[in-house]
Amino acid sequence: MTDRPNDSPPRRGRRFLFALLVVVPLMGLAFGAGCLYRPEVLGLLRPKVFTATAQLHVARHAPTILDMPPFRVKESDSEFAIFQQTQVALIKSRILLSAVLRDLKLQGLALLRDQSDALSWLENEIKVDFHAGLEILSISLSGQDPEQLTLLVDAIAQAYFNECVDKAALRHRQTIELLREMAGRYDTKVKSIRLSMRKLREQVGTGNPPSIILHQKMATEEAAHVQNELLTVRSELRQKQVEIDSESIEKAPATPRELPGKAIDEDAAIQRGIEEVARLEADLADRKSLTKDAEKDPSYQKVQVALNAAKRSQTARREVMGKRMREKADADRQALIQGTRERAVYLKKLERVLTRDLERLSRESKLLTVQVLDLEDFQDEIKRAQEMSEILNKRVELLAVEEEAPPRIRKMDESATVTGPH
Repeated sequence: MTDRPNDSPPRRGRRFLFALLVVVPLMGLAFGAGCLYRPEVLGLLRPKVFTATAQLHVARHAPTILDMPPFRVKESDSEFAIFQQTQVALIKSRILLSAVLRDLKLQGLALLRDQSDALSWLENEIKVDFHAGLEILSISLSGQDPEQLTLLVDAIAQAYFNECVDKAALRHRQTIELLREMAGRYDTKVKSIRLSMRKLREQVGTGNPPSIILHQKMATEEAAHVQNELLTVRSELRQKQVEIDSESIEKAPATPRELPGKAIDEDAAIQRGIEEVARLEADLADRKSLTKDAEKDPSYQKVQVALNAAKRSQTARREVMGKRMREKADADRQALIQGTRERAVYLKKLERVLTRDLERLSRESKLLTVQVLDLEDFQDEIKRAQEMSEILNKRVELLAVEEEAPPRIRKMDESATVTGPH
Protein backbone atom coordinates (compact mmCIF):
# COMPACT_ATOMS: atom_id res chain seq x y z
CA MET A 1 0.00 0.00 0.00
CA THR A 2 1.40 3.32 -1.08
CA ASP A 3 1.20 6.47 0.99
CA ARG A 4 -0.95 9.33 -0.12
CA PRO A 5 0.98 12.30 -1.33
CA ASN A 6 -0.08 14.51 1.56
CA ASP A 7 0.11 11.78 4.20
CA SER A 8 3.53 12.60 5.42
CA PRO A 9 4.82 11.47 8.81
CA PRO A 10 4.54 14.91 10.37
CA ARG A 11 0.93 15.21 9.31
CA ARG A 12 0.08 11.76 10.69
CA GLY A 13 1.68 12.76 14.00
CA ARG A 14 -0.50 15.85 14.25
CA ARG A 15 -3.66 13.81 13.62
CA PHE A 16 -2.68 11.33 16.31
CA LEU A 17 -2.02 14.11 18.78
CA PHE A 18 -5.40 15.73 17.99
CA ALA A 19 -7.19 12.41 18.54
CA LEU A 20 -5.38 11.90 21.81
CA LEU A 21 -6.04 15.38 23.22
CA VAL A 22 -9.55 16.13 21.90
CA VAL A 23 -11.45 13.16 20.61
CA VAL A 24 -10.65 10.73 23.42
CA PRO A 25 -11.70 13.17 26.23
CA LEU A 26 -14.91 13.95 24.37
CA MET A 27 -15.72 10.27 24.06
CA GLY A 28 -15.03 9.83 27.79
CA LEU A 29 -17.37 12.66 28.67
CA ALA A 30 -20.09 11.22 26.48
CA PHE A 31 -19.68 7.82 28.07
CA GLY A 32 -19.78 9.34 31.58
CA ALA A 33 -22.90 11.34 30.81
CA GLY A 34 -24.62 8.23 29.57
CA CYS A 35 -23.73 6.43 32.77
CA LEU A 36 -25.10 9.25 34.94
CA TYR A 37 -28.53 8.85 33.39
CA ARG A 38 -28.72 5.24 34.44
CA PRO A 39 -31.06 4.78 37.51
CA GLU A 40 -28.54 2.84 39.59
CA VAL A 41 -25.94 5.60 39.15
CA LEU A 42 -28.42 8.39 39.92
CA GLY A 43 -29.41 6.56 43.12
CA LEU A 44 -25.82 6.62 44.30
CA LEU A 45 -25.46 10.37 43.76
CA ARG A 46 -28.89 11.63 44.97
CA PRO A 47 -29.15 12.37 48.80
CA LYS A 48 -31.06 9.71 50.72
CA VAL A 49 -34.45 10.96 51.95
CA PHE A 50 -36.31 9.32 54.86
CA THR A 51 -39.86 9.94 56.08
CA ALA A 52 -40.90 9.60 59.73
CA THR A 53 -44.63 9.09 60.25
CA ALA A 54 -46.75 8.94 63.40
CA GLN A 55 -50.27 7.62 62.98
CA LEU A 56 -53.21 8.37 65.27
CA HIS A 57 -56.55 6.63 65.28
CA VAL A 58 -59.44 9.11 65.26
CA ALA A 59 -62.72 7.31 65.89
CA ARG A 60 -65.60 8.09 63.53
CA HIS A 61 -67.87 8.57 66.55
CA ALA A 62 -66.89 9.41 70.12
CA PRO A 63 -66.83 6.14 72.14
CA THR A 64 -69.41 5.92 74.94
CA ILE A 65 -70.23 3.55 77.76
CA LEU A 66 -73.85 4.56 78.22
CA ASP A 67 -75.70 3.93 74.97
CA MET A 68 -78.17 6.73 75.61
CA PRO A 69 -78.59 10.43 74.84
CA PRO A 70 -76.81 12.75 75.19
CA PHE A 71 -73.78 10.46 75.15
CA ARG A 72 -74.74 8.48 72.06
CA VAL A 73 -73.92 11.08 69.42
CA LYS A 74 -73.72 10.03 65.80
CA GLU A 75 -71.96 12.66 63.74
CA SER A 76 -72.85 13.25 60.13
CA ASP A 77 -70.22 13.02 57.39
CA SER A 78 -69.93 16.80 57.21
CA GLU A 79 -69.55 17.09 60.98
CA PHE A 80 -66.83 14.45 61.04
CA ALA A 81 -65.07 16.17 58.12
CA ILE A 82 -65.07 19.41 60.11
CA PHE A 83 -63.70 17.54 63.12
CA GLN A 84 -60.91 16.09 60.94
CA GLN A 85 -60.02 19.51 59.52
CA THR A 86 -59.96 20.93 63.03
CA GLN A 87 -57.45 18.33 64.23
CA VAL A 88 -55.22 18.98 61.22
CA ALA A 89 -55.35 22.72 61.87
CA LEU A 90 -54.57 22.23 65.57
CA ILE A 91 -51.47 20.15 64.83
CA LYS A 92 -50.16 22.61 62.22
CA SER A 93 -50.95 25.67 64.34
CA ARG A 94 -48.04 27.92 65.28
CA ILE A 95 -49.03 27.70 68.94
CA LEU A 96 -48.59 23.92 69.03
CA LEU A 97 -45.43 23.95 66.91
CA SER A 98 -43.97 26.68 69.13
CA ALA A 99 -44.61 24.42 72.12
CA VAL A 100 -42.74 21.64 70.30
CA LEU A 101 -39.73 23.88 69.68
CA ARG A 102 -39.63 24.77 73.39
CA ASP A 103 -39.08 21.09 74.24
CA LEU A 104 -35.64 20.86 75.85
CA LYS A 105 -35.05 17.46 74.29
CA LEU A 106 -35.13 19.06 70.84
CA GLN A 107 -32.97 22.09 71.59
CA GLY A 108 -29.79 20.45 70.27
CA LEU A 109 -31.18 18.91 67.08
CA ALA A 110 -29.05 19.89 64.10
CA LEU A 111 -32.14 19.58 61.91
CA LEU A 112 -33.64 22.58 63.71
CA ARG A 113 -30.42 24.40 64.47
CA ASP A 114 -29.56 24.58 60.76
CA GLN A 115 -32.78 26.47 59.97
CA SER A 116 -32.80 30.28 60.03
CA ASP A 117 -36.47 30.22 61.09
CA ALA A 118 -37.22 26.84 62.66
CA LEU A 119 -40.91 27.60 63.24
CA SER A 120 -41.61 28.60 59.63
CA TRP A 121 -39.56 25.66 58.34
CA LEU A 122 -41.47 23.19 60.51
CA GLU A 123 -44.79 24.78 59.57
CA ASN A 124 -43.99 24.30 55.87
CA GLU A 125 -42.41 20.85 56.08
CA ILE A 126 -44.83 19.04 58.40
CA LYS A 127 -47.48 16.97 56.60
CA VAL A 128 -50.75 16.24 58.40
CA ASP A 129 -53.58 14.43 56.60
CA PHE A 130 -56.05 11.55 56.60
CA HIS A 131 -54.77 10.02 53.35
CA ALA A 132 -53.97 6.71 55.03
CA GLY A 133 -57.63 6.12 55.89
CA LEU A 134 -60.80 7.80 57.01
CA GLU A 135 -59.95 7.33 60.70
CA ILE A 136 -56.13 7.40 60.43
CA LEU A 137 -54.46 10.74 61.06
CA SER A 138 -50.87 10.82 59.79
CA ILE A 139 -48.17 13.23 60.95
CA SER A 140 -45.05 12.98 58.77
CA LEU A 141 -41.79 14.80 58.15
CA SER A 142 -39.14 14.06 55.51
CA GLY A 143 -35.37 14.58 55.65
CA GLN A 144 -31.97 12.93 55.60
CA ASP A 145 -31.59 12.05 59.31
CA PRO A 146 -34.14 9.38 60.34
CA GLU A 147 -33.35 9.59 64.06
CA GLN A 148 -33.89 13.36 64.26
CA LEU A 149 -37.05 13.07 62.15
CA THR A 150 -38.40 10.41 64.51
CA LEU A 151 -37.71 12.54 67.59
CA LEU A 152 -39.35 15.57 66.00
CA VAL A 153 -42.48 13.74 64.79
CA ASP A 154 -42.90 12.01 68.17
CA ALA A 155 -42.59 15.39 69.89
CA ILE A 156 -45.28 16.88 67.64
CA ALA A 157 -47.65 13.98 68.31
CA GLN A 158 -47.02 14.23 72.07
CA ALA A 159 -47.55 18.00 72.04
CA TYR A 160 -50.85 17.45 70.24
CA PHE A 161 -51.95 15.08 73.00
CA ASN A 162 -50.73 17.41 75.74
CA GLU A 163 -52.22 20.61 74.34
CA CYS A 164 -55.40 19.31 72.72
CA VAL A 165 -56.46 15.78 73.62
CA ASP A 166 -55.45 15.82 77.30
CA LYS A 167 -56.80 19.32 77.84
CA ALA A 168 -60.15 18.27 76.38
CA ALA A 169 -60.25 15.45 78.93
CA LEU A 170 -59.30 17.96 81.64
CA ARG A 171 -62.20 20.20 80.61
CA HIS A 172 -64.49 17.18 80.88
CA ARG A 173 -63.31 16.58 84.46
CA GLN A 174 -63.65 20.30 85.27
CA THR A 175 -67.23 20.17 84.02
CA ILE A 176 -67.94 17.31 86.43
CA GLU A 177 -66.42 19.27 89.32
CA LEU A 178 -68.43 22.37 88.39
CA LEU A 179 -71.66 20.39 88.31
CA ARG A 180 -70.81 18.87 91.69
CA GLU A 181 -70.21 22.33 93.09
CA MET A 182 -73.52 23.58 91.73
CA ALA A 183 -75.33 20.57 93.18
CA GLY A 184 -73.67 21.25 96.53
CA ARG A 185 -74.88 24.85 96.44
CA TYR A 186 -78.45 23.68 95.88
CA ASP A 187 -78.12 21.20 98.76
CA THR A 188 -76.88 24.04 100.97
CA LYS A 189 -79.80 26.16 99.83
CA VAL A 190 -82.24 23.44 100.84
CA LYS A 191 -80.65 23.25 104.30
CA SER A 192 -80.78 27.02 104.67
CA ILE A 193 -84.45 27.16 103.71
CA ARG A 194 -85.30 24.41 106.19
CA LEU A 195 -83.45 26.32 108.93
CA SER A 196 -85.37 29.51 108.07
CA MET A 197 -88.63 27.59 108.19
CA ARG A 198 -87.78 26.23 111.62
CA LYS A 199 -86.90 29.68 112.96
CA LEU A 200 -90.04 31.14 111.44
CA ARG A 201 -92.18 28.49 113.07
CA GLU A 202 -90.51 29.23 116.40
CA GLN A 203 -91.19 32.96 116.06
CA VAL A 204 -94.75 32.60 114.82
CA GLY A 205 -95.59 29.64 117.06
CA THR A 206 -99.16 28.50 116.85
CA GLY A 207 -99.50 31.99 115.47
CA ASN A 208 -100.92 35.40 116.15
CA PRO A 209 -100.85 36.92 112.68
CA PRO A 210 -102.55 40.21 113.71
CA SER A 211 -99.78 40.83 116.24
CA ILE A 212 -97.11 40.21 113.62
CA ILE A 213 -98.88 42.54 111.21
CA LEU A 214 -99.12 45.26 113.88
CA HIS A 215 -95.42 44.99 114.69
CA GLN A 216 -94.58 45.14 111.03
CA LYS A 217 -96.71 48.26 110.57
CA MET A 218 -95.10 49.99 113.56
CA ALA A 219 -91.61 49.15 112.31
CA THR A 220 -92.49 50.47 108.86
CA GLU A 221 -93.86 53.75 110.24
CA GLU A 222 -90.84 54.26 112.49
CA ALA A 223 -88.52 53.55 109.58
CA ALA A 224 -90.38 56.14 107.47
CA HIS A 225 -90.04 58.73 110.30
CA VAL A 226 -86.32 58.05 110.66
CA GLN A 227 -85.88 58.24 106.89
CA ASN A 228 -87.55 61.69 106.76
CA GLU A 229 -85.33 62.89 109.59
CA LEU A 230 -82.29 61.49 107.80
CA LEU A 231 -83.24 63.33 104.60
CA THR A 232 -83.52 66.61 106.54
CA VAL A 233 -80.14 66.08 108.18
CA ARG A 234 -78.49 65.22 104.86
CA SER A 235 -79.98 68.32 103.24
CA GLU A 236 -78.58 70.59 105.97
CA LEU A 237 -75.26 68.71 105.89
CA ARG A 238 -74.93 69.29 102.16
CA GLN A 239 -75.57 72.99 102.71
CA LYS A 240 -72.90 73.22 105.40
CA GLN A 241 -70.43 71.28 103.30
CA VAL A 242 -71.01 73.65 100.38
CA GLU A 243 -70.39 76.61 102.68
CA ILE A 244 -67.16 75.08 103.96
CA ASP A 245 -65.90 73.75 100.60
CA SER A 246 -66.56 77.00 98.73
CA GLU A 247 -65.12 79.05 101.61
CA SER A 248 -68.07 81.39 101.31
CA ILE A 249 -67.75 82.39 104.98
CA GLU A 250 -63.98 82.95 104.82
CA LYS A 251 -64.46 85.12 101.72
CA ALA A 252 -67.05 87.41 103.36
CA PRO A 253 -66.02 91.09 103.05
CA ALA A 254 -64.15 92.44 106.07
CA THR A 255 -65.25 95.58 107.91
CA PRO A 256 -64.04 98.64 105.91
CA ARG A 257 -61.36 100.87 107.37
CA GLU A 258 -63.74 103.84 107.50
CA LEU A 259 -67.03 102.51 108.80
CA PRO A 260 -70.35 104.19 107.91
CA GLY A 261 -71.39 107.06 110.17
CA LYS A 262 -74.31 105.12 111.51
CA ALA A 263 -71.99 102.41 112.83
CA ILE A 264 -69.71 104.87 114.68
CA ASP A 265 -71.65 108.09 115.13
CA GLU A 266 -74.05 106.44 117.57
CA ASP A 267 -71.18 106.13 120.08
CA ALA A 268 -71.53 108.72 122.89
CA ALA A 269 -67.88 109.79 122.77
CA ILE A 270 -68.08 110.19 119.02
CA GLN A 271 -71.27 112.21 119.44
CA ARG A 272 -69.55 114.53 121.90
CA GLY A 273 -66.59 114.86 119.56
CA ILE A 274 -68.88 115.73 116.67
CA GLU A 275 -70.65 118.35 118.76
CA GLU A 276 -67.29 119.81 119.92
CA VAL A 277 -66.00 120.04 116.32
CA ALA A 278 -69.24 121.69 115.22
CA ARG A 279 -69.11 124.19 118.09
CA LEU A 280 -65.48 125.13 117.33
CA GLU A 281 -66.17 125.41 113.62
CA ALA A 282 -69.13 127.72 114.36
CA ASP A 283 -67.04 129.80 116.78
CA LEU A 284 -64.25 130.04 114.23
CA ALA A 285 -66.70 131.09 111.53
CA ASP A 286 -68.15 133.79 113.81
CA ARG A 287 -64.73 135.15 114.63
CA LYS A 288 -63.78 135.19 110.99
CA SER A 289 -66.91 137.13 110.08
CA LEU A 290 -66.31 139.74 112.82
CA THR A 291 -62.62 140.29 112.20
CA LYS A 292 -61.24 141.40 108.88
CA ASP A 293 -57.87 139.71 109.30
CA ALA A 294 -58.96 136.90 111.65
CA GLU A 295 -56.01 134.59 110.96
CA LYS A 296 -53.74 137.02 112.80
CA ASP A 297 -56.03 137.32 115.79
CA PRO A 298 -54.61 135.26 118.73
CA SER A 299 -58.09 134.27 119.86
CA TYR A 300 -58.92 133.04 116.35
CA GLN A 301 -55.68 131.11 116.22
CA LYS A 302 -56.44 129.58 119.62
CA VAL A 303 -59.83 128.40 118.39
CA GLN A 304 -58.21 127.09 115.19
CA VAL A 305 -55.72 125.08 117.25
CA ALA A 306 -58.52 123.70 119.39
CA LEU A 307 -60.51 122.76 116.28
CA ASN A 308 -57.57 120.93 114.73
CA ALA A 309 -56.96 119.10 117.99
CA ALA A 310 -60.64 118.12 118.19
CA LYS A 311 -60.58 116.78 114.63
CA ARG A 312 -57.42 114.79 115.28
CA SER A 313 -58.97 113.41 118.43
CA GLN A 314 -62.13 112.54 116.49
CA THR A 315 -60.12 110.82 113.75
CA ALA A 316 -58.07 108.87 116.27
CA ARG A 317 -61.20 107.84 118.12
CA ARG A 318 -62.75 106.68 114.86
CA GLU A 319 -59.61 104.68 114.03
CA VAL A 320 -59.68 102.98 117.41
CA MET A 321 -63.38 102.20 117.09
CA GLY A 322 -62.91 100.94 113.52
CA LYS A 323 -60.10 98.64 114.60
CA ARG A 324 -62.20 97.31 117.45
CA MET A 325 -65.16 96.75 115.14
CA ARG A 326 -62.96 94.99 112.56
CA GLU A 327 -61.50 92.76 115.24
CA LYS A 328 -64.99 92.00 116.49
CA ALA A 329 -66.19 91.32 112.95
CA ASP A 330 -63.23 89.00 112.34
CA ALA A 331 -63.89 87.23 115.62
CA ASP A 332 -67.57 86.90 114.75
CA ARG A 333 -66.66 85.53 111.31
CA GLN A 334 -64.23 83.01 112.76
CA ALA A 335 -66.81 82.02 115.33
CA LEU A 336 -69.34 81.57 112.53
CA ILE A 337 -66.87 79.45 110.55
CA GLN A 338 -66.10 77.36 113.59
CA GLY A 339 -69.78 77.01 114.34
CA THR A 340 -70.45 75.87 110.76
CA ARG A 341 -67.73 73.25 110.97
CA GLU A 342 -68.90 72.04 114.37
CA ARG A 343 -72.44 71.87 113.02
CA ALA A 344 -71.24 69.82 110.03
CA VAL A 345 -69.39 67.41 112.34
CA TYR A 346 -72.49 67.04 114.47
CA LEU A 347 -74.66 66.47 111.40
CA LYS A 348 -72.29 63.75 110.15
CA LYS A 349 -72.47 61.95 113.48
CA LEU A 350 -76.25 62.30 113.49
CA GLU A 351 -76.36 61.00 109.92
CA ARG A 352 -74.43 57.86 110.89
CA VAL A 353 -76.72 57.24 113.87
CA LEU A 354 -79.86 57.73 111.79
CA THR A 355 -78.44 55.52 109.00
CA ARG A 356 -77.80 52.68 111.46
CA ASP A 357 -81.28 53.10 112.93
CA LEU A 358 -82.85 53.10 109.49
CA GLU A 359 -80.93 49.96 108.50
CA ARG A 360 -81.96 48.24 111.72
CA LEU A 361 -85.61 49.21 111.30
CA SER A 362 -85.53 48.18 107.65
CA ARG A 363 -84.17 44.77 108.60
CA GLU A 364 -86.80 44.37 111.29
CA SER A 365 -89.53 45.44 108.90
CA LYS A 366 -88.31 43.02 106.22
CA LEU A 367 -88.03 40.20 108.75
CA LEU A 368 -91.56 40.82 109.95
CA THR A 369 -92.75 40.99 106.36
CA VAL A 370 -91.12 37.61 105.67
CA GLN A 371 -92.80 36.21 108.78
CA VAL A 372 -96.14 37.34 107.45
CA LEU A 373 -95.59 35.31 104.28
CA ASP A 374 -97.10 31.88 104.01
CA LEU A 375 -94.82 28.97 104.94
CA GLU A 376 -95.88 27.28 101.71
CA ASP A 377 -93.58 29.63 99.81
CA PHE A 378 -90.65 27.95 101.53
CA GLN A 379 -92.04 24.57 100.57
CA ASP A 380 -92.08 25.59 96.90
CA GLU A 381 -88.47 26.82 97.09
CA ILE A 382 -87.36 23.59 98.72
CA LYS A 383 -89.09 21.57 96.02
CA ARG A 384 -87.44 23.50 93.18
CA ALA A 385 -83.99 23.35 94.82
CA GLN A 386 -84.28 19.60 95.45
CA GLU A 387 -85.34 18.94 91.86
CA MET A 388 -82.39 20.92 90.50
CA SER A 389 -80.00 19.19 92.90
CA GLU A 390 -81.24 15.79 91.78
CA ILE A 391 -80.82 16.72 88.10
CA LEU A 392 -77.27 17.94 88.65
CA ASN A 393 -76.25 14.94 90.74
CA LYS A 394 -77.64 12.57 88.15
CA ARG A 395 -75.76 14.41 85.42
CA VAL A 396 -72.55 14.17 87.47
CA GLU A 397 -72.98 10.41 87.87
CA LEU A 398 -73.50 9.91 84.14
CA LEU A 399 -70.51 12.07 83.21
CA ALA A 400 -68.35 10.25 85.74
CA VAL A 401 -69.28 6.95 84.09
CA GLU A 402 -68.53 8.35 80.62
CA GLU A 403 -65.13 9.49 81.86
CA GLU A 404 -64.14 5.80 81.76
CA ALA A 405 -65.02 5.51 78.06
CA PRO A 406 -62.13 4.81 75.63
CA PRO A 407 -60.50 7.93 74.19
CA ARG A 408 -61.63 9.06 70.78
CA ILE A 409 -58.05 9.79 69.67
CA ARG A 410 -55.18 7.44 70.48
CA LYS A 411 -51.70 6.65 69.23
CA MET A 412 -51.41 3.60 66.99
CA ASP A 413 -47.70 3.09 67.80
CA GLU A 414 -45.43 4.15 70.63
CA SER A 415 -43.09 5.91 68.24
CA ALA A 416 -43.06 7.17 64.68
CA THR A 417 -42.10 4.75 61.92
CA VAL A 418 -39.46 5.59 59.32
CA THR A 419 -39.68 4.72 55.64
CA GLY A 420 -36.93 5.13 53.04
CA PRO A 421 -34.55 5.92 51.79
CA HIS A 422 -36.28 7.01 48.63
